[in-house]
Amino acid sequence: MVEKRGWALEVARLHTLTPTRFRGRTFLLEPEVQAPLLRIDELAQQSGVPSRTIRFYNTQGLLPAPIMRGRVAYYNQEHLLVLGLIRELKERQNLSLETIKQLLEIRAEHGRCR
Repeated sequence: MVEKRGWALEVARLHTLTPTRFRGRTFLLEPEVQAPLLRIDELAQQSGVPSRTIRFYNTQGLLPAPIMRGRVAYYNQEHLLVLGLIRELKERQNLSLETIKQLLEIRAEHGRCR
C-alpha cells in the first residue's frame, strides 16, 4: 500500500511539471524554474542585454525558444541564465558566437554545467 501511495505522489508531481522543448529535446521543468515569467523588456532589464540583442540570439539559436502565450513571448530563469553565460563567454573569454552556440548545444545535451 505504501508503494502505491508513493507512486501516486510521483504521478501527481509529474502533473505539475511543464514539458519544454529545446534543441529537439523535451525537458520537464519544475515549477521553481518556470516562475517568474518575464516579457522581453523585463528580461533585458534584469540581464543587462538589450531586447534587440535577445531577439538576435533567438534567431541564431543561442537561446531556447520563448514560452508563447497567445502572441506574447515570455522568458524564464533559464533564459536569464543562458544570457549570463553568453555574456560571460563573449565578453570575458572573447569567444565567438559560433563557439558559444556549440558550447550551449553541449550543455543542452549533457545537462547543466556549474
